[in-house]
Amino acid sequence: MRRPEPFWQDKPVFITGASSGIGEALALELAAVGARVGLFARRKERLEDIARRIQDAGGWAIPLPGDVSRRDDVHRAVARFNREAGPVEVLVANAGRGMGRTPDTDARAVDDLFGINFLGAVYSLEAVLPGMRDRGRGHIAAVSSALALLPGLFGSPTYAASKAAMGRYFEGVGRQLRPEGIFVTVVYPGFVRTEMTAGLRFLPFALEAKDAARRIRRTIERRKARCAFPRRALWLGRLAQLVPTRYQRMGQRRFR
Repeated sequence: MRRPEPFWQDKPVFITGASSGIGEALALELAAVGARVGLFARRKERLEDIARRIQDAGGWAIPLPGDVSRRDDVHRAVARFNREAGPVEVLVANAGRGMGRTPDTDARAVDDLFGINFLGAVYSLEAVLPGMRDRGRGHIAAVSSALALLPGLFGSPTYAASKAAMGRYFEGVGRQLRPEGIFVTVVYPGFVRTEMTAGLRFLPFALEAKDAARRIRRTIERRKARCAFPRRALWLGRLAQLVPTRYQRMGQRRFR
């Protein structure tokens, strides 16, 4: 375990989507600098394994299995975490998934994806916000995606739309909450090597999950309202939008 940092020392942090990828990496990163982390996701065994690794390294963690698309699951997990670790000081709304091979025109699949990627984050905010308001402080980090800034260009438009909705929502909520002493950070990471991206063939300027976690930690510490990285990937995406549509479609097939 690294030396605790004052910003994180004994700070209760609730992380959704903590069983793999950026969520797992963030849990390990924040626990290593002194945070008390609540690990929320569906895969109980994975959460228990991560919690053991943190505890074996001298950190504090608790597995909290549940489904982020179920409002009651989220509220129960936050209530338990509040009892065992103290009131949530930082929420990392990170849970998300892609469409896979399901057509973007499948309305039920679109509904399910928005339930996880967007509403799951809203449920998490709802669960922690009353306590933050009572104390007049707190920090919410919403992990969107750089694809939200490049709609329709790469991958699934449903995924991009769900992450765009998340970004717009939390950026707006952040402006409303700032006068109450509550900070909101929206993170737009580019391609990160995780389970979700493992099957993709085209990952320009991809980062490892631990590198993305480190950048997100520093962004929260600086209380920035918005962070997008890596910049090279965003500039590549903006340039690609100038390419004629027929060539963009070729790129989309390669991406999938």
